[in-house]
Amino acid sequence: MYNYFNNLAQWFVHIEVLNKTAKDGDITSIIPNLLMSLPLFYNHSTLSKYLVECINYVIQLEYLLSPLMKLRVLEGSFVNVEGGRSNNVESDLLQEHSVRKQKFLIKQLGANKTQKAIERASAAAGAIAAINDNIAISLEITPKSSRHIKTLSPGEQQVMSDVLQDLKPFKFTPGRKYEGFEKLGENVFACIDGSKMKIDLDIIVNRLLSGHVDFGNDDIDSNSDSDSDDDDMPDL
Repeated sequence: MYNYFNNLAQWFVHIEVLNKTAKDGDITSIIPNLLMSLPLFYNHSTLSKYLVECINYVIQLEYLLSPLMKLRVLEGSFVNVEGGRSNNVESDLLQEHSVRKQKFLIKQLGANKTQKAIERASAAAGAIAAINDNIAISLEITPKSSRHIKTLSPGEQQVMSDVLQDLKPFKFTPGRKYEGFEKLGENVFACIDGSKMKIDLDIIVNRLLSGHVDFGNDDIDSNSDSDSDDDDMPDL
C-alpha cells in the first residue's frame, strides 16, 4: 500500500503541474514537463507512442528548429478562447474537440453526402455547438463531464480523513500489501533499468533523427573545425 500511494502521489503532482502549465500558458515549462513524462511513459510501456511523441517534440525544439520557429511552436501550444488570466487550453485538445463536433454533424448528413454539404456542415459546427450550449444553459441541463462537478460534503471529507489516518498510507509497514499491486515499485523510477532505458531511448532518437543528422560527417566537420581554429590561433 505504501508503494501504491507513493506512485499515486507522484502521478497526481505531475498531472497537476501539467494542468497548471497549460492554464498559465507557461512555455518555459513545456520541455521540462516532457522530460519528466519520459520515464512515466517508458515505465508504462517501452513501445508507448506517447513516449515517441515526447522525444520527437523535444528533438525538434532543441535541435532541428530555428530559434524563431521554436518560439512560434511553443507559443502555439496553448490558446485562450475565453480571455482572462489562466484560461489557456492546449491547442491540440481544442482542435480535437472541434473535429469531434464536425464529425457529429457530418454523420447526421447520412449517406450520399456531397463534398459541398460536408464543407458547409464543418464550417457551421462551431456556431451550432454554441447554440446547443446556450439552449442547455437556458434549460439548466447539466453538461456531461469526465470531471467531478460536485465537491465532497464535510461529512464525506471527515470520513475520508478518518480512514486515511487509520491506514497511514505514506508510512511503510512491513508485510502490508495492496492486492493487485504487489509488484509496484516504491516510485515510478524504481522499476526502471537505467541502462536498458538509455539503449531503448537511443534507438528511438536515432530513428527519429534519421535523414536529419549525419553523425559521421558531424564528427569529421568538428575535427576539421578544431584543426582550423588551432591553425588560425595567434602565437603568444
